[in-house]
Amino acid sequence: MSELEPKKPIIGISLGDYNGIGPEIILKTLQNNQINKICTPVVYGSMRIMNRYRQALNMQDWNLFGIQKIEQANPKATNVLNCWNEPQEDI
Repeated sequence: MSELEPKKPIIGISLGDYNGIGPEIILKTLQNNQINKICTPVVYGSMRIMNRYRQALNMQDWNLFGIQKIEQANPKATNVLNCWNEPQEDI
């Protein structure tokens, strides 16, 4: 990003209940990366869960970018910040 371009805001999106419709809505909304033109999306939740939903929805061609802290967010990707311990049982 050049000095002349304004810095895009980072928009946090909560995964919510992973047994609900949140992960599917998030993935379908962010799939085409059009939102990346105006902001940097960061999903707060679980990379493991998001990847399970991505596979179930047949979105294997589209990758998520896993980060551990917000400073690592990639402005050209859909970022997933792991913010809880992963469940031990198979989801």
